This record gives sequence, C-alpha cells and structure tokens, in this order.
Amino acid sequence: MAVNAVVGETPEARGLEMVERARAIAPLVAEAGAEIERESRLPGRVLDAIIDAGLFKLVTPRELGGSEADLISYVRAAEILGAADASTGWCFVQAGHAGFTLAPRIERSEAHAMFGDARAVLAAGTMLAPARADVVEGGYVVSGEWSFGSGCLHATCFDARAFIWRDGEPVKNAQGVSPVFSMVVPKSDADIIMRWDVRGMRGTGSHAFRVTRVFVPSGRAVEMYGSGSWADIPICRVPGLGAAHIGFASMTLGAAGAMLDDFITLAGTKTPFAGRSRLGERPTVQETVARMRGVLRGAQAFRDEAALRIWEEAKRGRVSIPARTELRLASIHALDAAVEISDVIYRAAGTTAIFGDNAMQRRFQDIHVASQQLFGRTANYENVGKFLLGMEGDRGAL
Repeated sequence: MAVNAVVGETPEARGLEMVERARAIAPLVAEAGAEIERESRLPGRVLDAIIDAGLFKLVTPRELGGSEADLISYVRAAEILGAADASTGWCFVQAGHAGFTLAPRIERSEAHAMFGDARAVLAAGTMLAPARADVVEGGYVVSGEWSFGSGCLHATCFDARAFIWRDGEPVKNAQGVSPVFSMVVPKSDADIIMRWDVRGMRGTGSHAFRVTRVFVPSGRAVEMYGSGSWADIPICRVPGLGAAHIGFASMTLGAAGAMLDDFITLAGTKTPFAGRSRLGERPTVQETVARMRGVLRGAQAFRDEAALRIWEEAKRGRVSIPARTELRLASIHALDAAVEISDVIYRAAGTTAIFGDNAMQRRFQDIHVASQQLFGRTANYENVGKFLLGMEGDRGAL
C-alpha cells in the first residue's frame, strides 16, 4: 500500500481523514489559482501536494494504493478543491473516478501495472471520438483522436475509448448496439495535441490526444461503464457515470461558494462609484447574500442526501434506480445552483469582477464552462422526469 493512503477501519473514517487533507492543501491550491489559469495546467507544487496527500486515490481500492473511502468524502473533497480552484477540483474528480470505475475492472495484473504507482493518473477524452479498435490475437489495435483529455499533461495513462471491429465489421451486442470500450494505454503511446484554447477551466489542460495503431492487451480493455469488478467493495458498486457527475457538480458548488465568500469580503470594503455607503450596507446586497447562501446550502444538502442514499445502498450490495435518479437530479440541481449564484454575484460585484486578476472573474468563467459539459445538459431533467412520472427513461444515463 502506498504511504500516502489512509489506514482506517472503515471507508467513512478514511474519508474523513482525506477530506481534512484536502482542506490542508486548499490554501496552496488557491494561491496558485492565477498561475493555473495562465499556464493552463496544474503546477508541480500543486500536483505534488495532491499526490503526497493521496487525494487522486481517495476512492481507489486499497490494493492499488488507494484509500478506498466513501462517496460522501469524495464529493466533499471535490467541493473543497473546487473552492480553491475549479480546474484542480475537476482534475481531482477525473483522476479519482478512474480509480474506482476503470482500474478495478481491467485485469488485476494490468491494474497494478497501470494504476499501482502513487503518481498514476488516467486522462480520458470524449466518448464520441473517431476511434476504432480492431481485434487481433491477444488484444486490439486501437487508433483514434480524442478531445477533452482533462489532466493529460500530468497523466500517466490514457483511456482510448473506441468501438470494437472484427474482420472489417463493427462488433454489436445482443441489442444490436456497438458498445464503447475503454482501452488503457500508457502515456508513451499517445501524442498530445495542444488545442485547449478556452476562457474557463483552462487549468484542466484538456487538450486532445491521439493514438495510432497501438496494441492494447485484452486485459487492459473493458466495456465502458460495464459491470464486473475484481474489487468487491462498496465504492465499486456506485454507478460510474452518476459518481462522475455528482463529483463535477460538487466542484462547481465549491467554486460558487468561494465566489460568494469573495463577494462578502468585497461588500465589506467597496464603496461603489458615486455612492455614499459600502456595498454591504445596502439592503439589496444584504438580501442577495442571504438568498444566495440559502441556494448554496440547499444544493449541498440535497447533494449530501442523494450521495448518502447511494452509498448506503452500495454497502448493502446493489444501487436502485430510484437512488440513481435522485443522484442525477441532485447533480444537475447543484450545477444550476452554482450557475445562479455566479450570475447573481457577478452582477452585484459590478466592474470589480470583470478584470482578469480578480478571482471572481476566474470562478465565473470556470462555472460557466463546466456547465456546458455533459452533466450540465438540461436533458438530464427530462430523463429524471420520466422516471418520476412512472415512465421508462434512459437507465444508462443514470
């Protein structure tokens, strides 16, 4: 077991310790916020702090050097790091997610080889990439190019997601659908394409990457979000997609909460142009601060309730559709709450918030870029609504 992993009797006890570690490094991450955005990557000292604390492996099985903590601690750590810097929070969620959804599903020996090191981090691109994996003896030959490779600059391996081809034809399952497979390739087999030119979440360094005719052993290829794991532990029973989305949503809540705190500090010192009193002395500002704090606390409470329900069911053995539905609703609701807070606070702050060296500007941009991702689509409400109305929705999107 890696020296950075937490030794504790229960996942919850280990999780509490990991959350405290996230709080301990948060000031360092926050201090590097402007640099992270400017350089479009996490600097070495931030990466070292995260790795030394074992945070990338918070929910990785203990056999692979992780802390095998609980889902609640995972989302709370995401919120803490997101408050310090949204890009760092995003990279934390990305790395942690692979540690319990992908690593324990490839062959055990391959998992140790690819994820056993303390600095092991996986980067994954979009699922809808122009990619294919041709069946050959002992595995596959994969080629493709993937966008949105968050954390690719510090990753040690990549998830080259592809459709399977055999004898020149795409392979289909019993339902007539071609499933997407995750192909784990080492960084040395991938080429990074530098094209992450955005105005938010810049520090994720979500460049594209390309793989050209790389052999992947069958032991390092599994159906994406498929079932089966050699680690029979509660965290590996949590739905992978739902866990990723509640993690990313928690990161945005953290950024929104930090933006609200920034504004509270500003309101105590700023006197607007042509004004006679500080911002905080205005009734409209007082009402805004209280209302947005309520929005934040409500989203946090719903998030915690939904995550706890999933976790308790995972400990008992199997997660139900109603619990997965609640987690999906809590995710999109949390994101909407973060966007609402950022919009209201940004306008209330006036011109102070428009400058690039102001943390509120950075957080505003980060939250809105995050909201454009898959977990932020309003179609998530529609799918949840179907289940709530007694109809059959897309279970795979939960």
